Amino acid sequence: MFLLGGYGVVSARNTARIVVDDAYEHEAWNHSRHTRVVLFVDFVKPPRFPANLVNRCLLGLAVFTPFVREGVDNLREWEKRFYPRP
Repeated sequence: MFLLGGYGVVSARNTARIVVDDAYEHEAWNHSRHTRVVLFVDFVKPPRFPANLVNRCLLGLAVFTPFVREGVDNLREWEKRFYPRP
């Protein structure tokens, strides 16, 4: 896996862990035959007033967007395949 960001290109070997601040533009490539697993962790970086109110409002509205709803639907389908109910 390769990652390109403001810090240049980083190559990750098997079992490598990389923390990326997605506040900065970046790209990732997986040129291997293996599956790449990504864990997203949201670290709280609260902006100051009044930006914090705008941020909170936009995040609250984001759950209604097709982009987020599609992700939730995909997660539910994935869970059905890997965690079937008895």
